[in-house]
Amino acid sequence: MFKQILAVAWSLAIGLVLTACSTSPSHYPKNTAQQVTSSISPMPIEEAKVQGTSQSQILTSIDFLKSQTGWVSTMNNQLLKTRDGGRSWAHVAIPDAPIQKLDFVNEQTGWAVVVQFPPNGSQDTTFEILHTIDGGSDWTTQWTHNGPTNWNGQIQLYFSNNQHGYALIENQLLSTSDGGDHWNTLSVKDGFQVASISFISQSAGWIAGYEPNDSGNPNNPNSDLEVFQTIDSGQHWDNSMGSISIAGTQHWMGISFSDASNGWLFDKDSSDLAGKLFHTTDGGMSWSQIQDSLFSGRIYPSRVEFSNANDGYITFDSGASPLAGGVAVTHDGGSSFVLIGKDQAWSMKDLAVLSKAEAWAINDVSASLLHTTDGGTTWTQVYPALEPTRGLTFLTDEIGFGIGTRENANAIVQTNDGGVHWQEVSVLPVGKEVQALSFTDQLHGDAAVVDQNSSTEILYQTNDGGHSWTQISQNVLPASTDPKSNNQGGLFDHTELRFFDQSHAIMTVKTFPAVELLNTADGGRSWSLVQETQIKPGSWWQINFSSADHGWMLTTSDTNVSLQSLDKTGAWQLVWSGPGWGSGLVFSSSQVGWMLLDTNPLKEPQFVLLNTTDGGKNWSETDFPQSFHLNFIPGTDGIKMAAAGKTLWILSVDGLLKSTDGGLTWVYQ
Repeated sequence: MFKQILAVAWSLAIGLVLTACSTSPSHYPKNTAQQVTSSISPMPIEEAKVQGTSQSQILTSIDFLKSQTGWVSTMNNQLLKTRDGGRSWAHVAIPDAPIQKLDFVNEQTGWAVVVQFPPNGSQDTTFEILHTIDGGSDWTTQWTHNGPTNWNGQIQLYFSNNQHGYALIENQLLSTSDGGDHWNTLSVKDGFQVASISFISQSAGWIAGYEPNDSGNPNNPNSDLEVFQTIDSGQHWDNSMGSISIAGTQHWMGISFSDASNGWLFDKDSSDLAGKLFHTTDGGMSWSQIQDSLFSGRIYPSRVEFSNANDGYITFDSGASPLAGGVAVTHDGGSSFVLIGKDQAWSMKDLAVLSKAEAWAINDVSASLLHTTDGGTTWTQVYPALEPTRGLTFLTDEIGFGIGTRENANAIVQTNDGGVHWQEVSVLPVGKEVQALSFTDQLHGDAAVVDQNSSTEILYQTNDGGHSWTQISQNVLPASTDPKSNNQGGLFDHTELRFFDQSHAIMTVKTFPAVELLNTADGGRSWSLVQETQIKPGSWWQINFSSADHGWMLTTSDTNVSLQSLDKTGAWQLVWSGPGWGSGLVFSSSQVGWMLLDTNPLKEPQFVLLNTTDGGKNWSETDFPQSFHLNFIPGTDGIKMAAAGKTLWILSVDGLLKSTDGGLTWVYQ
C-alpha cells in the first residue's frame, strides 16, 4: 500500500501549474481562494527577534602568547580574545579597518597593522600601525602610510618586548625602540626590496629579498635573491648569503630562524612555480638548497615558521582553484614534508607556532581557526564552535545529528543538548559525499552518499550512533526508464532521505533533468523506482514527510512558489501558492509545519517564515528583520530545516539558528 500511495501521489504531482504573481510583494498573500478550497484567514504579521551574531566571519590574523591566551582578528573589524584555549571568546570592536597582522608581547600590550583597501578608481591603499595597552579594547594610531599594494608585499610584525619591534609593510622595513611612538625606516641597500623578516631578539635578525639585476631590460626579468643579517637592531646589515640569480619578476619569499644558527628560506616565483628551500646551520654564513621543486604549481605560501632545528611549517593558500593548499609539515629540518589538508581543500592564511607540538592556523576557505598539539599531524577546529554545515536531523528537541564541518564535508556530528554543542563522531572516506541523514533512534541511522568517482548513490547504515558505518547498498538509483531523461545512474545534485522505521523509507533524488522517487521495505538493501519526473531547468524543490502517510512538496519555478500536500487517497492537493522563492520546508507532525520563503528573490532578500498547525490549511506569517540574511548551502539546493515539536532549527551558510517558540525568537548556536 505504501508503494501504491507514493506512486499515485507522485504521478498526480507532475501536472501542477504554478500561478503567476508579482515578484516583489511586501508580504505573502495569506490565501489564493481561486485555487484552494480551504479558508485561509489573514493572520497578524510579527517580526522575529534574532539574538547573537553569525559565526560565519572571515579571519585575518592570529597571535597566541601561550596555549590558553590568544587573539584572532576578523574582516568585519572584530578582535576575538580567548583565555581558555579557544573554548570561549570575547569580542571587541576595532576602529578604522580590518587587522591584517597582530603581535602581542603580553595580555595587555600589542600592535596591529590595519589596511584600508582603495575604493573603485583609487590607486592608493592606507596602511596603519595601531597600538593597545589594554588587551585590545582601545587602540591608538602610531604610523600611517598611503601607497599602492604590492603583489608579493608581506605584512609582518615582531616585538621582542614592549619597546623594541620591527614591521615589514609592503617592502618597507620599519623599527622602533620606544614602543612604537616613533618608527624609523631602515635602509639596507639601494634597489633592494625586502620580502620577509625573521628576528630572534631585539638586536639579531635576518631579512630576505631580491634586487632586479637587469631592470632596464624587460626581456631579462631575472633577479638576485639576497639575505642580510643584523646584530645591532638594523643599524648595519651584512650580506650573509651573497646572491643567487633567480628567474621571474614576482616572488614570494619566507625566511625563518629558529635560533642563531639554524635558518630556512623558501622562495617561489611566478615563472616556473617551483618552490626552492634553502637551509643554513651557521647563522647564514653558508646556505644549501635542500628542495628545488617543493609544492610546485599555483598554490602560494603564506608563512614559513620553524620552532627548532627539525620541526617546521609552511602554510599554503589554495592559489588557482581548484588546487588545494594546506599545511606542509616537516620533522627533519626540511628534507621531507607532508602536506596536511589537501583532501579537505584547505587554504591557509596565517600561522602561530608555540612549540614543537603546538600551533594554530587560519583556514581561509572555511573561515575557521585550527589547532594542533601533535606537531601538525592532526588539526582541530577551535573557532567557530563545531556545528554541521550541510544538513541536520533531530530525533527530539535535544538529540540530533548533522552532516559536515567547516573542515570536512564528510564528517558526521552529533548533539545531546539541542544543537548548543556538537561533537564529531565519524568521518566517511574521501570521495564519498554525504547528502542526507535519517535516524530512527539514537543508535540506528542511515546516510545517502554519492560516490564521486563512480557517480553512484550508496546507502550506509550505522547501529552505534554514527561512530561506524556499513555499506548496505550501491547503485541505489536504477537507470532511467524515461527516454527523455539522460540519467543512467549519473551525477546526483540533491537527495532527501527519510526512514520511518528500520525497514521502510523513501528517498528523493534530483538527477538533472529529473527527480526520482524511490522506496524500500527491507532497510535499504533494495530500492524501487516509484516515479520519475522531468523538471524545468532552474526549478527548486523540497519534499518532506512526517510519516509514511503525510508528505508535502514545496516547489519554485520562475519565482512562484507552490505547496502541495498528500491526501488520504494518495493524491497531491495544492494548498498554497504565491510569488517568491522557496527556501526551506519541514513538518514535525501531520499538523505542524513551517515554510521558509524569500519574498524578494530578485532584489535584496527578505525572508518570512510561515507556520501551520492544521496540516497546511491555515498559516501564520513571521518576518525576519530587514537586516537579516540567510544564504543557501552550496551543493544542497537550499537552506536546511529541522523540527521536533515546537523546536525549530535553520541551517544556512551563516550558521545554525534555533527557536523554541515556533519561530518568533531565534538564537545563533
